Amino acid sequence: MIAAPYARVAELAEAFGAEGINRLPGCWEHAIDDAWWVAVNGHGTERTCSRGVTVPPYAVAIMYGCAPAGVVTPAGGWIAAGEGANEATFLAAVEQAIRAAGAQPEGM
Repeated sequence: MIAAPYARVAELAEAFGAEGINRLPGCWEHAIDDAWWVAVNGHGTERTCSRGVTVPPYAVAIMYGCAPAGVVTPAGGWIAAGEGANEATFLAAVEQAIRAAGAQPEGM
């Protein structure tokens, strides 16, 4: 089973027309809203995103404001567990961004 945050970010990338992420020289990066931001590494080696964060192979680096808030892969990972920055608030923001792009999040 693919970790929910990873799966939702894949849906987000698709909703915004991201294609061939593995062919980009670096990561696909997206500001989800004013607080959340992601960098997706589609390569089999680490990449450094524009914010200076090293993103592991086939992983998503998650930022909340200016702070690292998680790294997720298809198998799992970690995400912040604070009051404002946590898995539930991240998923809600991603789902809202998917809807704003005109798509319907899977399972919704």
